[in-house]
Amino acid sequence: VLDTTVMLGAIPAAYRAIGDAGSLDVYFAMARGRQTDGVDVPASEMTKWFDTNYHYMVPELEPEQAFALNPAKPLGEYREAAALGHKTRPVIVGPVSWLKFAKSRTPGFDPLSLLGKVLPLYADLLGQLAAEGAEWVQIDEPALV
Repeated sequence: VLDTTVMLGAIPAAYRAIGDAGSLDVYFAMARGRQTDGVDVPASEMTKWFDTNYHYMVPELEPEQAFALNPAKPLGEYREAAALGHKTRPVIVGPVSWLKFAKSRTPGFDPLSLLGKVLPLYADLLGQLAAEGAEWVQIDEPALV
């Protein structure tokens, strides 16, 4: 889920101050928090994946959330496998589940209302994966089960 949050550029303001949205510094600050260089930000909220002992980092969204596709991770992983001679099927968290897993600090705001902003980014990602040679992409939507 954190990979999808970074892929969609949905970095909360507290973490954007650390650096480039796609940087490892921001990624690790979201996952573990950061207390250096006068910056003290807690890790993103973590919650259980349904009724399991696995956890995910909860996306935090705003009503006027801006998104920007950062396909580096899924494309990079696909290219790396292809370079090693492996034909893979990329797997991504679907847009409905990602938004259902999200929270907002704005009372009454439903993150699912952002679906129209997120779908074009998914379409763009699918086009880029297809251009790289991906014949299939698995989009997991566990929130729909």
